[in-house]
Amino acid sequence: MSQRPFATFGLFAVVCAAVVLFAFTRDGEGDPATQAVAAQDEAARDLFATNCGTCHTLSAAGTDGVVGPNLDELLVPSAPVDPTTLGDSYDGYYTRVLQAVECGLNGRMPKGILQGEQAQDVSSFVAAYAGQLGDDAAPSVDTSTAPQPPLEGGCPTQNTGPSGG
Repeated sequence: MSQRPFATFGLFAVVCAAVVLFAFTRDGEGDPATQAVAAQDEAARDLFATNCGTCHTLSAAGTDGVVGPNLDELLVPSAPVDPTTLGDSYDGYYTRVLQAVECGLNGRMPKGILQGEQAQDVSSFVAAYAGQLGDDAAPSVDTSTAPQPPLEGGCPTQNTGPSGG
């Protein structure tokens, strides 16, 4: 009987053990966020990371979601933005995010992930920070003075799918 299969298996086992040992002995990379977050936005960042970060990527929150859209790509103007109109972009993004958080999105995103003030805070955070990438990036607006109106008129029926009733 040939020893070659046993030697091949032994070599394979040693390589696998080395890979596992390497993986378990390395430290993580730390916080993957690429920008600083203002002190008044830290609670909203943490709410986002806890409730939304497993699905959505948002650099400012340090999340790398695997199911939902990358918010740094989705909520970015397609053309250069005049700095004097950043508040307009914020208002539109805020409303869009708040509706998705409170109402769900066509059964792809569950309804009521956050409600009330928490939903407003996270929506403000996302609207201000999404797409603001790089070491010198800053939120598009000062969230301490930016408007956070509640969702007016409730949820449209077309946004509530199987998970939203």
